[in-house]
Amino acid sequence: MKKRYLNLDLARTIAVILIISNHVLSAIYVNQTNYAGWLSSNLFEKIFILVSYILSRLGVPLFLFITGALILEKEFNTKEDIKKFYKKNLLPLVLCVCSWNIIYYFFVLCVDPTFHFSLKDLIYRVLFMESSVMPHMWYMPMIIGMYIFLPFVSIIVKKFKLKDLLFPLLVVTVASFLLPNLKVFLTFFGYSATNIQSILDLHFGGGVYGIYIILGYYLYRNQILEKIKSRYLWLIFIFSCLFSCCYQMIGYMSSKPNIVYYDFFGILIAGICLFELIRRFHQFSKDKLNKTITYLSRNALALYFVHRPLVYIYIYTV
Repeated sequence: MKKRYLNLDLARTIAVILIISNHVLSAIYVNQTNYAGWLSSNLFEKIFILVSYILSRLGVPLFLFITGALILEKEFNTKEDIKKFYKKNLLPLVLCVCSWNIIYYFFVLCVDPTFHFSLKDLIYRVLFMESSVMPHMWYMPMIIGMYIFLPFVSIIVKKFKLKDLLFPLLVVTVASFLLPNLKVFLTFFGYSATNIQSILDLHFGGGVYGIYIILGYYLYRNQILEKIKSRYLWLIFIFSCLFSCCYQMIGYMSSKPNIVYYDFFGILIAGICLFELIRRFHQFSKDKLNKTITYLSRNALALYFVHRPLVYIYIYTV
């Protein structure tokens, strides 16, 4: 029987709840996700939208941290181990996503009168040649792409300590997290910063999502933040969330509105702190609650696939 880690089950449960919350908020406050709509909202709505969006953004980082903690821990000592991973983990995921893309396509065909059937369009979406009709499915091609290389990343992280990989990780982090957000801040404060970007091709480094996955392994398996007291992690978490809220306000006020995304430092730091705090969790005092968390965790992927059609039904019926 597959070994369960209650703290990872809790992280996965929190992650799927946050992601669903994000999509529900987007449906309810669709007009407030641009500056004009946000400006016309009352003070309570402004605060609620900012805080809710930032917190709900932490769902994807948690999922990626969990991926790193579990997949990179697997043993890949032989080519048979890699083939087994592709067969037992990668192939079922690909088939599952393809199936859901078909289901989503016909679902939207039924609920959206402006959407029309095209066999070519359907084939393209199923074969990952075009985006799914459901926007939340952007995550699946990304994670499938990561799965292809994770066995080899696993070999690297087991052989080298975090400090040994610090240089390439820092280069990718600066290019992926710092430069895009620095441009937004400088532009807001009146500096001509529209051309701040790196022309280095760092895609082989995993990009934003690769950083989350690798950090998930080191946070969970090597416990690199173990010496930092929980109260300090909570303070950093709160500060990072508030900083992200400020960045989102700046994004709303800019001529070309920017939405806080996963390449923002505040989300990265807040996600790290939250995951580390959850990692330190052992169990609830009531066994029934522990079982509930495990049950929700086991069905997290199903919840992820099912929830969006319900949001669509809300959009087209309200």
